[in-house]
Amino acid sequence: TGLNMALTSNLSEKFLSAFKKEKEEQTALDTKEEKNRRKEFLTLQNIASALGIGTAFMLSGGTVALIATGGVVGRRAFNAYFDKKIKEKEKELGKLSEEIKLENLDDSFDINVLATSLETIGQDYDNITKNLKKFKWGKSIANSALTMSTGLATMEALHHNTEVETETKHEGQLKDNTGLKHQEELKHQEELKTKIEEQIKIKDATIHKGEGVEHAFIRQIENNQELAKELGFKGDPSDTKALHEFAGREAHIIAIKEGYADNAGHEVRVAEADKIAYEIKIEDGHILVEEKTVGGEILETHHEGDKFEEKVDKYESSYTKLNKIDNISEIKEEINPLAEINIDKQTVSEYENTPENETKSEYVDTSKPEGEENITSQESTNNPYHLSDDILEKVNQTYQNNIENISPENPEVFKHIQLSAEETTKQNLDTVNQTYKPIISYVQALEKVTEIRPRSTTIFQSPETNIEYMTRVLQIEASKGILLKATVDSGGITHVDKIKF
Repeated sequence: TGLNMALTSNLSEKFLSAFKKEKEEQTALDTKEEKNRRKEFLTLQNIASALGIGTAFMLSGGTVALIATGGVVGRRAFNAYFDKKIKEKEKELGKLSEEIKLENLDDSFDINVLATSLETIGQDYDNITKNLKKFKWGKSIANSALTMSTGLATMEALHHNTEVETETKHEGQLKDNTGLKHQEELKHQEELKTKIEEQIKIKDATIHKGEGVEHAFIRQIENNQELAKELGFKGDPSDTKALHEFAGREAHIIAIKEGYADNAGHEVRVAEADKIAYEIKIEDGHILVEEKTVGGEILETHHEGDKFEEKVDKYESSYTKLNKIDNISEIKEEINPLAEINIDKQTVSEYENTPENETKSEYVDTSKPEGEENITSQESTNNPYHLSDDILEKVNQTYQNNIENISPENPEVFKHIQLSAEETTKQNLDTVNQTYKPIISYVQALEKVTEIRPRSTTIFQSPETNIEYMTRVLQIEASKGILLKATVDSGGITHVDKIKF
């Protein structure tokens, strides 16, 4: 009965059929295993994956390519795992088939044992088959899920890359627009700065009421450090006194060189104030002056070497200073031999006529506002203190006697000093040239004895010359009934005594 059950049982037939099929599949698998191993990387799927990954890398960057690569690697890993499990179960089925060989039945064969074994093997077969199906089903599900996940991740990466690319493009456009706007703003600011600087220059160069051209030159030099440096100023710009003195000298030199003044005392004036500017410029190392309106319109340009304007423009007028030195060249010839008398090799002061200052006149613009009278000598018809003719004659005689006592050999030496009276009173007698010491000390003695100080320089008032100062002091003291007598000691120092009359 047991044998009959074993032979006729559906389970035996099922098992034998499966065993036969398994053997055939195993044989075919073994035959093709080596060939498949060589071709497994050349499958259409692998080629398509490689092409897809390469395309993704080129079109969308590394992110999508990495996701695709990860998907392929993940799918390979899942497939390898499930294939391994499937092969293990298939081998288990093969082992079960080997356990049953009906042809080995002998006399000791127990049909009941066989029946029990077949039943047990059948149960194992069912379990293995079920597991095999589960692994195959799991492999299919895992591949599908991984493929979908990879696709979704790829889409998300592409979407993100698109957003980033759009945002980057927008930021780039915004940056470009901002850059252009910033450049336009910088250009506008630069133009505005240039315009303001030009307005400041024109303001400094504009001639105001009562001013001469040199006043405008002085302002420009004092307010423009770069211009001062280009003109040769090497001092500290914060030293206003030194800068002012330099500006005064240079302004007068420029006025002469550019044809706005001459050594005879003639100069160009502006007919109407606050409308014309005389701007100093330096081009290729040469000084020029642009005459322009306050609006910036250039009317005329003067260059170095231009002759004095005898025929002035309609917006200008001529002016002649009183009692200027008539023949500057003759005076220069007199000054040079005088300077050679300095046998003690003492310090040459700035009022001496060295080559360095050969062309300089007063330290600042000596032009005076129109209508202002100038006291220049004892012969002047000016009599601001209303002295009587008799007293005025005494003043004139005292003036002449003092000059002869101070410098009997060269009474004209006062005209050679190129300092204002205010500057003369500040000189150090220990360092001045012996030739000029009696004269310098005389002016200083007048200030000390009378306590009358020289007029200070202002924008509306030119500095007082030494001759003007000496004349004024003598007249003031004479109005009080006092004459001032000068004497020179053996050391070349002049002393002043008060004498009542």
